[in-house]
Amino acid sequence: MKPLAQATLKPQNKPIEKERSACSSASLSHSGIFLGDKCYWNPATLRNGHAVVLGISGSGKINV
Repeated sequence: MKPLAQATLKPQNKPIEKERSACSSASLSHSGIFLGDKCYWNPATLRNGHAVVLGISGSGKINV
C-alpha cells in the first residue's frame, strides 16, 4: 500500500474576511430566529444560508 501524499498549505497574500458572529450588533434587530438573550439569527442576511442539523436517531431533526 502506497503512503498518502503530505498536504501542503500555502499562505494567502490577501487577508481573510472574518464572518460576523451569530450575535453581532446587526443581529439585535429582533427579526429572524431567536437564539438566546438579545440574539437572533436571520439566514436571509448571510452570504451562505446553509445550515446543518445534527442529532441522534429519533431526536426530531426532520421537524426543524
